Amino acid sequence: MAPEQFLDQASADPRMDVYGAGCILYEMVTGATPFDGGMVALMDQHMRKPPERPSRRQPAAGISRELDELILRALAKRPGERFADGNALADALEALVAAAAPAPAARKTKLGVSVPRPLDDFASDTDTGAPGHRTPATGPPGGTDPGASSSDASSTDRMTRVDAIEIAAAALEQIADALLDARAADAGLVALAAQLRDLRGHAARLRAEAEALEQRASALEHSARERQASLSFAIGELTFDRDAVDDAAGVDVDEQIEALSQSLANLGAETRATLVMLDEQALACAGSLHDTLEAEAEAARRLASMIAPALARLDDVRAAPLARQLDQARALLLTE
Repeated sequence: MAPEQFLDQASADPRMDVYGAGCILYEMVTGATPFDGGMVALMDQHMRKPPERPSRRQPAAGISRELDELILRALAKRPGERFADGNALADALEALVAAAAPAPAARKTKLGVSVPRPLDDFASDTDTGAPGHRTPATGPPGGTDPGASSSDASSTDRMTRVDAIEIAAAALEQIADALLDARAADAGLVALAAQLRDLRGHAARLRAEAEALEQRASALEHSARERQASLSFAIGELTFDRDAVDDAAGVDVDEQIEALSQSLANLGAETRATLVMLDEQALACAGSLHDTLEAEAEAARRLASMIAPALARLDDVRAAPLARQLDQARALLLTE
């Protein structure tokens, strides 16, 4: 309970809930409540005694100074010194987590599945010159075509091999469509273009599956955290009330605490088991995506080799822009 609630001088205030959340956070990071003792001692400590810093209470936990300050602010004796409400506390926690997390070198889901950027993401790279090499997770690292221009090299340096394959395949499909419209594509070229289109569709479905697994894992963790906080709060309230009842009633309270503690343990076990299952599914999805992309890259290379002689059937005016597009696609396919 917040200090002002003991005095029975305050109406309902969101900052009381902030204090309660601070107690839960304190126990989550240290394994102990901010204060202990009998009911009278607890009331006195909540009203007068500053809590020990979580990092000092549990030195082995590696609690940061920033997290220390956040929890202590939530546990401030004066309501005006706490966060304004639960949303403000949640925002501060999210900002703390975001600041502590290292920026990934490549876009990767929580379950470890690499998801390439949408094709139009690269337009902003070109416009703004945004830096940042993206390490591919679905293929071995490599470089660009030694014969490519410096502008081409800097462009491919900013994308993964997955992105390069996708962009090249899309460009080759456009060239094949243009050749078909000009009646310059033979049956083999048309069939290979159709195969490449199917592979791209399958890769897109696998990426969507990876995103769905990511969302399921995120939703599960969020739900588990909320349930854990609710159960921990209930256990804390019952533990606090235990000293205020007689022995007969205390037996019933003890049974409730034991039941809630068991529910908390079951929640942790069930959450971990489900996350392991999702992780296994994500790994299988990543493997299938890798194989599909390898097949897509091979089909794209074969299509590029079939397009080159087909361009000779067009006049120079129509062939020139398609030839430039073909050269760009081939350069991207060299990004290994």
